[in-house]
Amino acid sequence: PEGTMERLLPGISTMTINGIFETYESSRTVLRKEVTFPVLDLAPGAKPSKIAWVDYVKVTDESEFLKTEAGTLTPFYKDLIAKGLITNCRIYKKTMPVDPSADFDFVVAYFAEDVASVADGRLREALKKSVLGRSSSKKIMRSELWQLVEYVDVEKSKR
Repeated sequence: PEGTMERLLPGISTMTINGIFETYESSRTVLRKEVTFPVLDLAPGAKPSKIAWVDYVKVTDESEFLKTEAGTLTPFYKDLIAKGLITNCRIYKKTMPVDPSADFDFVVAYFAEDVASVADGRLREALKKSVLGRSSSKKIMRSELWQLVEYVDVEKSKR
């Protein structure tokens, strides 16, 4: 958001901020841009976790998918949190670009503190045994493991 850098680094000049962003932009390659919005967060306000297992999901019936995730699966996800397999679960809906033939409609992210929590197979096995693994309204298109590199809480950095 506008003014974020000024709040994070009081007294920084506009020229320095522009230099930071120019360096950042030249050090990465954007492959594609997509906008998602959260539709379910089981642990709002939870501190960011270091690892995220991300499932990209294509749904056949959006209302059935959301009803199942929010209703039937919420206790299941909360049980995974209580058992320490994950620290949070969030579901995001892809909103841009709009393309009915896109490879996914939703992103389901399972957050954990370390790779072992998701890599030892207990999480995937629990997911397969749940309603999630047998849902006919969705298909997992691909899964990825992400690591948090940097996190800035803009709300807490406001002056």
